[in-house]
Amino acid sequence: MRPYLLIRISIVSTAVLASISASALDYREGDYVEGYFQPVDGDNLKFGDLNIRLWGIDAPDRQKDKPMSHFFKASKARLEYYTQVPVRCVFTGKKSYKRPVARCYQIASRNDLAALMTGSGYAVEWRSFSKGTYTVYENYARQQGLGLWSQMSVSWR
Repeated sequence: MRPYLLIRISIVSTAVLASISASALDYREGDYVEGYFQPVDGDNLKFGDLNIRLWGIDAPDRQKDKPMSHFFKASKARLEYYTQVPVRCVFTGKKSYKRPVARCYQIASRNDLAALMTGSGYAVEWRSFSKGTYTVYENYARQQGLGLWSQMSVSWR
């Protein structure tokens, strides 16, 4: 009976330590996590207890962009579609509202999630961070009237 209790206590202790260390870790540039992620919205992913902000893009937020709530749902759904396969998120070493910022890619195809979101029109480039990395994708979506651009001509940002 005692070995069972020791194993159980050990498992619980390990789980508690893992969750504490996961939230307390300082993700350095080049560190990465990979696996299946759960979208929080169009520019944030959840990996277990870890929230990750996608680098270089901005998508509608539920709280800040209430008039655009239909776009919030659409951009979250689009990111859910893109994360149905394993993803690798490589940390930039930066943080946004205490969340680590990362560039995330579909592992098999190496497609950049931010490029996919911007190119499909469900996010816009955040140029002050991306320095033009996604401009070509955003211009394409805008010219084709994709996603957000189907109902607006200028960014809400």
